[in-house]
Amino acid sequence: MVERLAAEFPRAGLALAGSVAAGTHTAKSDIDVLLVDDGLRREMQFSTESLGIPTAIVCLLPGVTADREQAWLTGTGGADWMMGMIRSARALRDPHGQFARL
Repeated sequence: MVERLAAEFPRAGLALAGSVAAGTHTAKSDIDVLLVDDGLRREMQFSTESLGIPTAIVCLLPGVTADREQAWLTGTGGADWMMGMIRSARALRDPHGQFARL
């Protein structure tokens, strides 16, 4: 999945997040991938499968902040969750320093 995303978004930063990045995953865990790219038109999150493994992909613009994420995820308590996911992510590639800036 990361190879496919890297080919489609050559300027994007890609990171592994969640339980797989933390090393606490189980056989039932999904894979969380963060994609940060200034070429995106909007932020989104979607679920798919990669090699039969449930995969969540969170697409973010580079200027992500807790306040902005709270507005995006109003009512879900998502700001803390989202920012925690970003802070604990393991960058897989960061060609333009998007994750370094976050």
